Amino acid sequence: MNRSFAFLFLLSSALIAQDPPAAAPQQPATQALPAAGSPEAQAIVDKAIDKMLAYGKGSFKTTQSEDNAMMRGAGVPFGQDDTEVEGGWSRNLRWGSFDGSDFLLANGRMLAKVGGAWKLRGKKLGDGKPAPFTLDPELFFTVLKDLPAESRKVVHVDAAEVAGKACTVLSLQFDGEAGTELAESGALPGGGGGGFMMMGGGGGFPMPEIEHTVYVALFVDAGGDVVRLSTRSFEDNPMFANVQIQVAGGPGGGGDDDGDEDKEQEKDADAAKGAPQWKKGLPVKKPGKTESVTTFRADFKSLGLADAPPLDDRMKAMLRAQ
Repeated sequence: MNRSFAFLFLLSSALIAQDPPAAAPQQPATQALPAAGSPEAQAIVDKAIDKMLAYGKGSFKTTQSEDNAMMRGAGVPFGQDDTEVEGGWSRNLRWGSFDGSDFLLANGRMLAKVGGAWKLRGKKLGDGKPAPFTLDPELFFTVLKDLPAESRKVVHVDAAEVAGKACTVLSLQFDGEAGTELAESGALPGGGGGGFMMMGGGGGFPMPEIEHTVYVALFVDAGGDVVRLSTRSFEDNPMFANVQIQVAGGPGGGGDDDGDEDKEQEKDADAAKGAPQWKKGLPVKKPGKTESVTTFRADFKSLGLADAPPLDDRMKAMLRAQ
C-alpha cells in the first residue's frame, strides 16, 4: 500500500510539474464594416464630425500635391513638389512650420518668424517663400456639417490601419453645387480656377463655369476619432481646352488634336468600365484634359490636448487675439 501510494504521488507530481499545453492562437475578431450608404455608416460620419468640432484643438501634419491641367497639357516634364506643413490649432489660433519657417494665423492675420522676431506678414513667410495652405480643422468640419445631408452620403467603406490603429474608412463624394461649395469654402486647398488666373468682366471674356467634384475620406478609429483626413478635388475648367503653351521651343499640349481626342476616348473607356477603383479611401481615375487635381492628406494627433504656442501681449495685439 505504501509503495503504491508513493508511486502515485510521484506520478502526480511529475504531471503537475509539466508545462500546461499551449493554447491555440486566437484569431483577432474582425468587426463587420457598415455598408456604403447605410444609416450605420452615416452615423459614424456624423458622430466623427461632431467629435472633431467638440475637441477644438489638436495637432496635424498635412501633405498637399497638385496636378494642374494647364501644366499637364503643356507637357511640362516636372511638377510642383508636395507641400508639407506640420502644426496645430486651438480654436481660432493656428500655427505651423513649412520648410523650416514658423508662422501663426488668427483672425485673418499672420505672424511669421523673421530671424528671432515675430512680424506681421501678408502672404510670405520669414524666408520669403509664399505661405502654404494651412488646414483649419474647425472650418473644414463646420463646412462638412453644414452641407445638405443628402449630399453627405457614404459612397465607399473600407478598413485600414493608421499609426497602429485599426480604422474604418468612410468615403464621401461631393459634386454639383455641394462640390463647388466645399471647394470654394477655403476649407481645402485648390479651387479658384486650378491656379490659373483669368481676366473677365469688361475684357469681353465670359468667365467659364467651373465644376468641382470633391472626394473626402475619413479614417475613424474605434473611439470615433478622425485620425486621418484625405481628400481629392477635381476642378474642371473648360477654358483649358483652348489654352496652348509652348515649353522650351516645343509645342504645348494644345497643338496635338489627335492626342487630345485619344485621351478623351481613353477617359470614356475608363468610365465605361463601371465603378471606380478605390485606394486608401480615394478613387483612382484619370483626370480629363481640363481637370486639375488636388490631393490633400492630414494626420491628426493630440486631439483636445495640443498646447498652443505662448503669445506675449505684443503678439496678441498683432493677431487681435486679446
